[in-house]
Amino acid sequence: MSRDGRLMLEILVLAAAWLLLSLVFCGVGALVRRAFRSRVVDESDVFFDWWIGWGLVIIFLLGWHLAMPVNAWAFVPITIVGLAGASVALKDWKRAVQPSLRNPVALSSLVALAWLTVAAMAVGPDRQYDTGLYHLQSVRWAQAYPVVPGLANVDGRFGTNSSFFLFAALTDAVRIHGTTLRLAAGLMFLPVIVQGILRVHAAVTGRQKMGPVGWFQTMMVPVTLWQARQYASSMSPDGVVFLLTVVVSAELLRLLGTERRASDENLSESDWDYRVFEIILLMAIAVTVKVSLAIFAVGAVALALWNWWTPRAASSPSVAHGSSARGRRLARMILPAILAGVLWIAHGVMLSGYIAYPSAIGYLPVDWRTPASIIRSDADWIFAWARSPGMDPREVLANQDWVQRWLAATARDRDVVGAAFALALGVALAFANRRRRRRLTNPAAARAYIFLLPSVLFLAFWLFTAPAVRFAIGPLWVVAIGVLALSVAASGDERLNEVRLRKLVPAGLGVMLATACAVALSEPVRRPSRRLVKPITTLSGLSVYLPVSGDRCGDAPLPCSSKPPDERLELRDRGTLAKGFRIAR
Repeated sequence: MSRDGRLMLEILVLAAAWLLLSLVFCGVGALVRRAFRSRVVDESDVFFDWWIGWGLVIIFLLGWHLAMPVNAWAFVPITIVGLAGASVALKDWKRAVQPSLRNPVALSSLVALAWLTVAAMAVGPDRQYDTGLYHLQSVRWAQAYPVVPGLANVDGRFGTNSSFFLFAALTDAVRIHGTTLRLAAGLMFLPVIVQGILRVHAAVTGRQKMGPVGWFQTMMVPVTLWQARQYASSMSPDGVVFLLTVVVSAELLRLLGTERRASDENLSESDWDYRVFEIILLMAIAVTVKVSLAIFAVGAVALALWNWWTPRAASSPSVAHGSSARGRRLARMILPAILAGVLWIAHGVMLSGYIAYPSAIGYLPVDWRTPASIIRSDADWIFAWARSPGMDPREVLANQDWVQRWLAATARDRDVVGAAFALALGVALAFANRRRRRRLTNPAAARAYIFLLPSVLFLAFWLFTAPAVRFAIGPLWVVAIGVLALSVAASGDERLNEVRLRKLVPAGLGVMLATACAVALSEPVRRPSRRLVKPITTLSGLSVYLPVSGDRCGDAPLPCSSKPPDERLELRDRGTLAKGFRIAR
C-alpha cells in the first residue's frame, strides 16, 4: 500500500473508532443524567454527557486495574453500559440537536473537517519526549498486568500514577501495518473543538447570540487545535489537563455569568445539581491525571459549590427545602469524586508505597515502598527541570540564578506569547469600552470574572514551585481567552455579534481547519516506538532493559528503565513480574 493510502486508512480508522467511543461515553453520561433527572435542553448537554461518561470510565478503569490488566475485556462492560444508555437517550439527543440542523451542509463539513484534522495530527510524529521516556512503558505495564506493586522501584517515573495511562491502555490496541494507532489523546480534543463549531453555527443561524461562554468556546478552538498538534500523537497527560481546565472553566463561566439568562434560565434543582456534579467529577479526575492540578481543582470545586449553595441558586421554587435534603443532594454529587480519589490513592500506594508521588508525605509500611531518598531525589529533579532544564538540581535549587534563564526561555515560548497577546487585546478592548456601563448594572455579568479565580490561584502556586510552561498551558490560556471573551461580550456591539460573525467567523474556522489538516497530512507518519535496548542484571539476578543510547525505552520489552536501577532491585516473587518489585534492605 502506498504511503498516502496507508495514511488515509489510518485516519479513517481513527475517526471511526473515535465516533464509536464518543457514542459509548455519551451513553454512560446519559444514564447518569437520568439518575439526576436532568433535562436535555440543547446540544451543549450532549457534551455534558460525553465528559461525564468519560470521567466515569476513568473511575471504572481505576477499579478494574486493581484486579485485572486493562485489555479488551475491559471494553465489554463499558460498551454494554454505554450502548444501553445511548439507546435510552437517543430521542432526547435528536431533539436537542434538531435546531442545529438548519444548515446541515456547512455544519457537517466543519465537524467532519475538524474530525479528520485531529486524526491526521494523531498519526503524525511524536512531539512529546516523555512519551518515549515513560508514558508508553506505563501503558504497556497497564495492558500486561494488574497494578504492579513497587513498579516505581524499576524507574521512579512509573510512580507518577496518572489515570490517563489506563485510558490509553484501554484504547491503544488497534494496529495497522505494525503501527499502533493512538486513540486516547486525540479523541480528547474533539469535544472542545466541535462544541466551539456548534456555538458559531448557532449564532450564524440566528438561534443564539454570542454571550461570554459562546465567545470563550469559539476563541478556544484555534488554541485547542494548536495544543492538538502538540499532544494528539502522544500519550502526555499535559494535553488532557489543558482540556479539563478549559471545559471546567467554561462551565464555571456559564454558571456565574450571563449565560444563565439564556433559554435554560429556569434551571431546575436537578439540572443545577447535574452541572455542579460535572465540575466536581472532572476536577477529581483531573487530579488523578496529574496531581499538580490540585490547586486549580480545589478552587474550581469551591467556586461551584459556593455558587450552588448561595440563596440565588436556592431561590428557585423547585429547590428542595431543608438542610437534610440539600445534604443528600451534596452527597450524591461528591461520592463519585471521593471514589475516584480513593481508587487513585490505592494505585499510588501499590506503585510506590506513597499516596501522591513524588511527595514523601503519606505512605504505608509495605515491603515495596520506594526509599524516601529516591522519592526526594525525583522531586528535586522535577522542580529543577521545570526551572532550568538539563541542569543539576543541586545547582538550580540552591540559588536564584535560574530566574534569568527561565524568564528568557518563557518570553520565547509560543503559548506565553500567544496568551499574552490575547490578554493584552482583551484588556485594551475592556479599556476602550469603559464608558459602557450596561454590563456593570448586571450583577451576574460583573461576577462572571470570578471564573478566572481558580486559574489565577494555580498560576500563583505554579510560579513558585515548578514553573515549566507546559504545566500551566490550561490556566494560562483560560485567563487570556477568558478576559478577551468577557470584553468582547460586554462590548454590546450588535454588528460584531451578527454581521461580522455571520460572514467571517465560519469562513475563518473553515480556512483554519483546512490549513491545519493540510499541514498535518504533509508531516511524516509516526514510526513504531521500539528502541534498541540491552539487559542489565541486578544483584538478585533480575534483568532490566536499558536503552542502548539516550534514556527512552519507547515500546521496548518489559521491564525497561530509562536509567540504571538500584543494584538491590529484586522481584517480590521470583519468576513473575506481576507480584512486583522491591529494594532489598
